[in-house]
Amino acid sequence: KAATGGSVTFSMANTATPASPAWNQVLYQDSNCNAALEASETQVTTAITVTAGQTVCLVIKQFVPAGAGQGAQNSITLSAAFTYTNSAPALAVSTLLATDITTVGQAGDLSLAKLVSNITQALPAATSVNANPGDTLQYTLTATNNGTQPLSTLFVSDSTAAFTGFVSAACPGSLPTGITGCTVTTQPAVNAQGALKWTFTGSLASGGQLIVTYRVKVDQ
Repeated sequence: KAATGGSVTFSMANTATPASPAWNQVLYQDSNCNAALEASETQVTTAITVTAGQTVCLVIKQFVPAGAGQGAQNSITLSAAFTYTNSAPALAVSTLLATDITTVGQAGDLSLAKLVSNITQALPAATSVNANPGDTLQYTLTATNNGTQPLSTLFVSDSTAAFTGFVSAACPGSLPTGITGCTVTTQPAVNAQGALKWTFTGSLASGGQLIVTYRVKVDQ
């Protein structure tokens, strides 16, 4: 925020660890100060004239090079050089610095396992079971975060098998740490076939599991 009138010139310098010339960053003026880069907002290439009390918001768009390994970093030093106008006597240019560091995290690693149990015959869960017409089967889907970072925007989906009719679907009896909600957002009508989807809110911690179930009845 400018305390007086003048113009401010921004510049950037970066240091990558490990060293790489492939990192790239572009500076934009965030005209509505909402901390989000929008299509109408322009790149900062020249000095910006300001008046007393005016706030200038900025967004740095960081391009991470393909193949950058986990833990790789790019440290950006943003410099703001302020030139005073109408000052008597003339004042020296004031310079402020800010540092931003981008670190490459591990890619998401979510695995999914599916087991089925024959509820009618009290058979244990397995990758496949024998069933007679009219038997009720329960499918259990387990999603596990095998990565080191939390995962968000999560959903689990499946479809009923041929020659079965949908009975019911359920969210986990208790939610793992970081997950704040579960909803069955897609399911067939009872006795019909079709897609199922469970949608979760929150973040699944490293090593966390989401376990959902649904039941079908084998056609007579």
